[in-house]
Amino acid sequence: MDIIKLTAFVDLAETLSYTKTAARLFSTQATISKQILALEKELDITLVDRTHRQIDLTEAVRLVLPYAKTIVAAQAEMISTLKHQRQVQSMTLTIHSIPSVSQYRAFNLIAAFAQQHPEVDLHFSEAETDTLLPSLKKWN
Repeated sequence: MDIIKLTAFVDLAETLSYTKTAARLFSTQATISKQILALEKELDITLVDRTHRQIDLTEAVRLVLPYAKTIVAAQAEMISTLKHQRQVQSMTLTIHSIPSVSQYRAFNLIAAFAQQHPEVDLHFSEAETDTLLPSLKKWN
């Protein structure tokens, strides 16, 4: 089932206007009409009574609309969660170092960076050179 059709249906049930739904979804009236017809065909029910010039929803809408709203809301929540996850992942900095790094100025710079940027999830680990070199090759 196409989420775009369900989104158009949920919006149309709210606005009761092909024009308003098309504007809100950045589409055309014809496209919205085709999406509703395709959804009706897929579900094998009539959702919109087309005998008058105004939009009248059929009784079937009472059954379908709650499910459609749930699916559309779940998809929006999923997209939001994934967007947040990408933002969190992009704010992660992993530093691998040799054990003697504390003797060098770099350690102080890393500590200062961590204090100035608490929004960055900083991962720091120490390992011997023979362990670090193979891990560097995987980033090439």
